[in-house]
Amino acid sequence: DQVTRFHMVKTDREQNLAEHQYNVAMLAKVLAEKLKIPDGNVIKLALIHDRHEVITGDIPTPFKEHVRNNSDYFFLGLVKKVDPEYYALRRDMTLDELAVVDMADMVEALVFLTNNTNDAHGNAVLSHINKKLNNFVSIMDEKGVGTRWRDAISELYKELLKDTEVDADNY
Repeated sequence: DQVTRFHMVKTDREQNLAEHQYNVAMLAKVLAEKLKIPDGNVIKLALIHDRHEVITGDIPTPFKEHVRNNSDYFFLGLVKKVDPEYYALRRDMTLDELAVVDMADMVEALVFLTNNTNDAHGNAVLSHINKKLNNFVSIMDEKGVGTRWRDAISELYKELLKDTEVDADNY
């Protein structure tokens, strides 16, 4: 069976894990190019970043965040046991490379949900991901060594969302 995403959000169509990971890889490649970050490991990680969900299923973000914020349990410890190759690749990547994949993952979710949901819960999830991405971009820009994360994300949005209602200038 296919692992689907957003099983807790009403969407117009289902998205499977393979489609999501491919989309994240393509977004990560473009974002890495805009930021002048080598894309080899970025693309590899993006293509396997959720593959542990073949075993665990799609673990809802609120649960992952709750565990991360309220427990000594290290979520990546579970992933390490389920997918040691992913864990090893992630361990050896730079903060900038990891950030590109994480941001591409959030952008992909925003694009998919923008185009495929329109109910209150879906809009709340969109808002949550949007705030999370915005905060992450701010952190990376503050840490930045000449890299303009907000500019790169904004350019990416403008390219992706020409025909949607998402305001790319928010980034």
